[in-house]
This record gives sequence, C-alpha cells and structure tokens, in this order.
Amino acid sequence: VFELLAPLSRGGTVVLADSALPLAQLPHLHHLTLLNTVPSVAQALLQLQALPPNLTTLTLAGEALSSALVEQVYHHSWVTHLYNLYGPSEDTTYSTAYRIPLPPAAGAAPPIGTPIAHSQVYLLDAQLQLVPLGVVGEIYLAGAGLARGYWKRAELTAERFVPNPFGVGTRLYRTGDRGRYRADGCIEYLGRLDQQVKLRGVRIELGEIESLLAQHPQVREAVVAVQADQLVAYWVTANRNSANADPVTELRQFISARLPAYMVPAIWIALPELPRLPNGKLNRSALPQPTAQSAQSKTPPATAIEQTIAAIWQTELQIDAIGRDDNFFELGGHSLLAMTVVARISETLGIELPLRTLFQSPTVAGLAAEVSVSIPADILANISSNISTRISQPLFPTLTPDPDQRHQPFPLTEIQQAYWIGRHAAFELGNVSTHGYREIEVVGLTVAQVEQAMQRLINRHEMLRVIVQPDGQQRILAEVPPYRINTLDLRGYNATETTARLIELRNQLSHQVLPTDTYPLFDIQAVLLDQNKIRFCISFDVLIGDAWSFQLLGQELAQILQHPERALPPLSLSFRDYVLAERSWRTSEVYQRSLDYWQQRLANLPLAPELPLIQAPSAISEPHFSRRSGQLDAPVWQRLKQQASQHNLTPSGLLLAVFAEVLSAWSRTPQFTLNLTLFNRLPLHPEVNQIVGDFTSSTLLAVDWSQDNSGQDNSGQDNSGQTSFSLRAQRLQAQLWQDLDHRYVSGVEVLRQLARQQQQTTRALMPVVFTSILTHDKKSISANSTNQVSEYSPANPPWQSNVIYSLSQTSQVYLDHQVAEVNEALVFNWDTIDELFPNGLLDEMFTAYTHSLEQLAHQPALWQSPTFPLPPLTQKGEPSQPGIEVPFIKGDLGGSTLTLSRDRDLCTR
Repeated sequence: VFELLAPLSRGGTVVLADSALPLAQLPHLHHLTLLNTVPSVAQALLQLQALPPNLTTLTLAGEALSSALVEQVYHHSWVTHLYNLYGPSEDTTYSTAYRIPLPPAAGAAPPIGTPIAHSQVYLLDAQLQLVPLGVVGEIYLAGAGLARGYWKRAELTAERFVPNPFGVGTRLYRTGDRGRYRADGCIEYLGRLDQQVKLRGVRIELGEIESLLAQHPQVREAVVAVQADQLVAYWVTANRNSANADPVTELRQFISARLPAYMVPAIWIALPELPRLPNGKLNRSALPQPTAQSAQSKTPPATAIEQTIAAIWQTELQIDAIGRDDNFFELGGHSLLAMTVVARISETLGIELPLRTLFQSPTVAGLAAEVSVSIPADILANISSNISTRISQPLFPTLTPDPDQRHQPFPLTEIQQAYWIGRHAAFELGNVSTHGYREIEVVGLTVAQVEQAMQRLINRHEMLRVIVQPDGQQRILAEVPPYRINTLDLRGYNATETTARLIELRNQLSHQVLPTDTYPLFDIQAVLLDQNKIRFCISFDVLIGDAWSFQLLGQELAQILQHPERALPPLSLSFRDYVLAERSWRTSEVYQRSLDYWQQRLANLPLAPELPLIQAPSAISEPHFSRRSGQLDAPVWQRLKQQASQHNLTPSGLLLAVFAEVLSAWSRTPQFTLNLTLFNRLPLHPEVNQIVGDFTSSTLLAVDWSQDNSGQDNSGQDNSGQTSFSLRAQRLQAQLWQDLDHRYVSGVEVLRQLARQQQQTTRALMPVVFTSILTHDKKSISANSTNQVSEYSPANPPWQSNVIYSLSQTSQVYLDHQVAEVNEALVFNWDTIDELFPNGLLDEMFTAYTHSLEQLAHQPALWQSPTFPLPPLTQKGEPSQPGIEVPFIKGDLGGSTLTLSRDRDLCTR
C-alpha cells in the first residue's frame, strides 16, 4: 500500500519489478530515486554495484537491519535518506519508522524508530503490563491501520488480536516480536519470540546473538541456530581478503566479552552467502548441518595435557568432540560438574587444581596452560601414555549395595544430626523441626489417585519409610501400613468460613513437629473445595531428603499419575549403603586435606552478621517462621545475569554478593560469616542421583565488606581508594571457590569444632543462611540418572496445579534466604523469625535487596560504584528498644538449610 500510493500521491511514477536483483536491466533505471526492498537484497545490489545511479532514498523493511549494511549504503552509494521501517501486514503495512542519520552511529544496529501517525506501539510483558525503559517486552500494535483479523480463521484472530487494556473498545495486535525502548524514545528490535530457544535449561534469544555478531567489522551478516543441542553461528565475512588467520577466535572473544558464556556459539561455520528464499528473506531450514569438516568450529587439543583435559570433559559432559578453544560453561558445565571435573583432573595429573582455576580459565587450552606449571616433570614426560587408563580411574570408591542389611540401623548424616538435635528445646532457636510445607491446588485429580501414587513412591523410596530411633540411629522400616490422606470437605462453605478453616489447617501443619520415631515423617491432607478444586497440604520433615529428592519425588509422582500402568525401574542402591560408604571414605587423603584446611580457617572465621535484635534468641521457646517472597521477571533476570557474566560473576555469586551488601548495611561490623547450603552427592554409585535421602552439606563463607579490604588489586577502586561492588563481589566469589575446593568436610562439622572452642555448644552460631538452587533444571536429574527420570516428566498433564503457599523452617536459623529460577524468572524467599527483630526492619532489608537487584539490572554504572543506593537505614546495628542488649548473632548447626524443590536443584553456582 505505502509503496504504491505514496509515490503516486506526490506525482511520481511507480516501477514494479519481478525481482530487485536485475535492476540494472530496467529501462527506467536512471529515473529511479527511491527503492523499497529488504536488507538482504540491498546487500546483494551493493555487492553487484547495481543500485540505481540516481537513487537518493532507500527504505528497508522485512528483516533486521545491521549497522554494517547502513555504513556500506552511505559509503558506497548516493543514498542520502536511509529509512528503517517496521510493521507486519496486520497493521497495513508499516507501524514505525526511523531515518538513519549521517554519519550513522557506530556499532549498535539501528532502531526501528517511533510510531507513525495514527499508530500506537506498546511493549508489554506476559501479563500485558507495560515494561520499564530498557526492559525487553513483546511488541503490540494498535491504531487506525489494524486489520479486523484473519479471513475465516476465528481462533487465530482471537489469539493474535486481543482487547486493548489502554483503550476502551479497541484491540491490540501481538506481533510476536521483541523490543525495548531506548532513552531517546526509539524502539530497538530484538528479534522474534519464536527465535527464543531453551538450551540446557536456559532461555536464549538467538536474535540478540545475531545482532551482536553483525556489529563486528568482519561480519557482513550472521545467523545463529541450535543444532544437536549446541549453538551454531553461521556467518558471512565482510572482507574476504582479510589477513586475519583466525577470525573465529576473534569472533568468539568478541561475543564472550559482551554476553554470558551460555550465549556464546560452540560451533562456527563460515558461508559464502546465507541461503535465501525467492523473496530475499533468510531460509533457516536450508542452513547446513554442522559436520566433522566444520574446521573452524573445533581445533583439536594440541598437547597431551589438553588431550587429558578434553577427555575428562568428554566423559563428564557427555559430548563426543571437544576442541581446545571450547569453553566448559558454554558446553553445559556448571559449578557442581566443575567440582567433579577439577577433582578428576587433579587425580589424573597428580596435582592440586583449585576450583577457581577452571572458572578463570574455562577453555581446554587456557586450563592446560594454567595447570602445566603445577605438573612434576616426571609426570609431564609420561603423561601421553595410558591417558585413558588414568582417566578411567575413579576419584571415589564405587560402593556395592548390601540389600540384606538395608533394614538395619545406620548413623544419621551430620546434617541429619543437626536437624534431629535442633528439635530439642535445650538448644538456642531449637524446639523446631527442620521442615517444609506446601499447599498445592489441583483440578483434574482425585484424592484416591494421589493416594495410590503416593503409596507407590513409599514402596519405591526407602527414606519415605525412615524413622529415627531414640539412640540417634535411623532405620528403614521393611513394612508400613497403607498410607491414607486425611480429607476435609469444605464444599458449600462461604468464602469467609472456608478461608478461616484453611488458615487454621495451615497454622497446624506449617510448623508441625512430627515424632521422629514414628512412621511417617510426612503428613498430607486434602481439602475439597468448590469448582472441583482440591488443595493438598503437604508437610514433611527434611530428615527424609534434600531438594533433589523432593524434586525427584515430584516428577515421579506426576508420571505415576499420568501413566499409572508404567512401572518405574527398580533401584538397588539404598541411602544406608551411601552413608556407610561415605563415612569410610573419610580416611582418604582428599578428605584429610579438606579437614586440615578448615581447622586452619577456624581461627579467622568472623561471627555471623550482628543484626539489631530486640530480644536474645535464647528467649524464644517456640520459634515461628514467616516468609517474604520476591521475583524478577524473566527479561530483567536475563539482563542481570548478562551483567553478572560481564563482571566474571556466576548468577549465584552475584546474588550472594547482593545479600552480603544488604546484610553489611545493617550489621554492626562489615566482617561476618554466612552459612551456605551445598548439594553434595558423591558419585559412589550410578544410582546415587535416583534415590531419596538427605545428601545436603554446607560451607561457611567469610565476608569482608570493609572498604580497607583492598588486597593487592586496586583496579576496582575509585579515586578515594574505595572498592567497587563488582570487585567486592569478585573477591567474595573467589573466597567461595577456594572454600569449595575443600567442601568434603561439612560446615556442620566445622561449626561443631567452633562451638567447642568457644564453649557455646547450645548457641545458634551461624543463623543466617544462603541457599541457591539455580544451576539445575529437570534435565539435570535425567542427565545424571541415565535418562530414567526424564521419561517420567509428563508433558501436558491432564490436570492443572498451582502452588498456593509454601514455607520452610530450620532449627537454629533465623534468616534463611533461598533463590531459585522458575520459568526463566528469579524467585527468592526470606524465611525469618520476625519476633527477634524490630518492627519493620526485615521489610526494609528485603526491600533493599529487591531494589538492589533491579538497580543492578538497569544501571550498569552501579557495578563500579563503591556504595549502593539503599533505602535509609533507620535501625543499623541498634536495638529498637532502649536497655535491651543486642546479642551477638552467633550460630550453630544451621547451614544445612531446607531447600524444597522449586523446579531447580541445589548448588552454589
């Protein structure tokens, strides 16, 4: 419409061509002053030197426009007016326009501009709410040009044309495109929503990678796709005569400096041209598959050390081919796997390889260069022989299950002992069952179905039949009575009465203390509600299992409910087998080195954060926990993770640093110790990730947030000598990595030694806890379980479920911070004992934490700032009532904090 009528309305002539490429043969070539086409055709015309000689205006639409093409148009033609147009046919036909100035801005792709007359553009989130400036949202269109819908396609019309919440009686068209507003009011186009892919549990925007690649001077155009579970970059060089002998390395470094590791393509394929459809648009389906001959994608390991490292990565990452420039984290590695890889490299090469070395040098070549200086000459000389033999040697002994003894008593793990002892009122902040509670509302299931499925899980997983004897030994019961779910029928009750009864039940179950010597250590009750809803109230003692266990149970329960006819594979390993084998392993050199490390660290561990309290923890006989929950929507969280990656921080490392930042603002001293929950299933048996049990461990992390803690590196200091947040966070992460090199000794054991030294055996020494379960998604369980669990993750189940409420509590802990990723969004909780703190203080702290995360996502300069713009600190380090001494906040068993399976597993990445 525009292309035809606009010239005619001004007295001009329209020339219609079958194809834009043979323009040179058109009889009216010298009279053409305006050309409308797609960017790829304009690129081809430039290469052929076939642009009309008198062309002064070029309007481009239909594809993303790169800055490189803009520069070529202005430098190699007589064009003086170049427009980037945007708009689907559903909005007849353009919606926004942007005239690209001369000279064009370097680097970034040009925006699609601002709405044309009588058009409106909205950038909205999934809830149809406007997104803030700079935040990515879906592009919605409204205005006079909007079509009525699709001819004879009512369902598609209803899906794409939705009511306009910003204009009564009008509609919006949801384009499926992504964009964000710049500060100048222009819109940046960021690709299609359907170009989002999920790779290894992380959602990736292919268009974002493509846009960045197109900014590199050596790239004329590029496209990124997922092939064989890896990111593949296809690119066309802008200069075929370039002297650069290794452009792939340069491109990889260019992307790595600007995007997180998981967004860096693993395979790079140079093409003479990208495949096109007859209309000139990209033909993604015609992109070539990666082959072994894709020479630029993989440079084989060159030395024996590189070959050794690559072979270990192949085994642990389950990848066939690994090149010397491949990045461990780009290939799907994470902190838990990094621990195993570092341990195997250390054992194979006979060295002590710190965990931080892999994080700092994550490529095969880089890691090999770092470790080669640590290898004795005799090992280095013989390393090329029998590599596969050495790699196949297990770091840990392989246990043999003992089914005849599985019902005999066996010791509690250290973390279980902490939970069990913490139930007793003699301990400060005791008289608490370390416990999880969740309410799930379901439509489409019956109580009988869930009851039967639960019985199958009880029969399958022994730790659901565990009790703790009075002597402190645990025992698996061989037989238990059939499990019955108690039911409360509230159908027909009015809303007020229903709510009151539900709250009464919640108060009863959420802080339940189940007797440990009696089966079962869980309690499930069902509430029948109107509209065929059932609310399942689930209470369970964490003596049963860790976060991985409850996620596993949830997946298997769902599979049984959807396919009750299918049998789950039998299990030969028992938790008893594992506990006894792990205790025997403590005589190993690896364990002894960890023990020596922590004995040396004891003298330098500071106290827990000295927060303002209004009463001593020992004064509370029955602690009661409350929950504060927050969320960062997926676009903001993805942006924050990208910022963290650019500062060499893992997502968990960033969140831990922000938590420390907030605590330091209210703590009497800037030096304190945090209790970190760890996931620590040692690979003693192939089924270790398929069984239920409490494999949780913990570590104690010393935080030094004082400004004079500058160390030897002042690169992160400002003129006053104060350290930036980025540098403080990096140092904290480095300390964590060093501690994780010695993770085989649990923080519970370290706390016990500390308590004995201080003669504080009943005090809550370390009651502030941080737990991250960001690393794994459900795929991680299947990858570590020979793909047996992945089969049991139902797609499109015939029921609907929604978590209504959840809460956790831990003995000898009063601030438990948990972070998880759910549907690409960050979800975080603070479970706290509010009666210890001045009124409103925890709300202030939680608000400050949330605000800090949002500010870091949107304000890159804040990373280099020595101070955070926290809200006014009204109660820093002071009691809210005069005459009450603020007790030292010193903890005890804590670190083994409950982390329920919030769709992720336990880690400290």
